[in-house]
Amino acid sequence: MSDFAQTQASDRRRILIDALYRDPHYASNHVILKSILDRFGHFVSSQQIFSDLLWLQENSLVTLQDLAGIAVATLTSVGLDLAENRTFCPGVRRGDPPDPS
Repeated sequence: MSDFAQTQASDRRRILIDALYRDPHYASNHVILKSILDRFGHFVSSQQIFSDLLWLQENSLVTLQDLAGIAVATLTSVGLDLAENRTFCPGVRRGDPPDPS
């Protein structure tokens, strides 16, 4: 994978983690996550989103559940630590530092 492709994948994964973190239940479905990625300039296929979500699951950052063909991702405790910048995971862009205000 090229450096550019790695950077894109790392950024997509961070956006997915942050989107789940902002949800009150730390969960969302792939359709909503796709629209969030679109807003951040990542116009990727549903297959790419599934691939990213599977990667996050393999790295213990999310759990996945299939509900009638809709993939629902839920942040794990490890994913929560990552979202709060308490840990680091190679392959996921580091988060921004907390706002001091």
